[in-house]
Amino acid sequence: MAPFIVCDEYPSGEIQPDYFILSLDNGTAFNSVSQVMPSGGKRLYYDIGAVSNGSHRLTIKAIKTPSGGNAGGESTTVPFDFTKGGPLSPTGLKVIP
Repeated sequence: MAPFIVCDEYPSGEIQPDYFILSLDNGTAFNSVSQVMPSGGKRLYYDIGAVSNGSHRLTIKAIKTPSGGNAGGESTTVPFDFTKGGPLSPTGLKVIP
């Protein structure tokens, strides 16, 4: 099971995001569909299994597409810094007597 980045579930009485726009390490932006929770609320659920080990910055904003009288819109962009992986590989390996 890969690690995931998630956010708190949006409360059921609030406007629910249809998707999130993410950018990893200032790269090209991409979409991540909202995960629907058992309560009907939604949240970010992004698989970082393919992300390389090390320190990263993810920027995220929530998007609501226009529908049913809702004009749609987007949240402000928020940064999230994280480190993935274990410690660095050992260095200076040698055989000693």
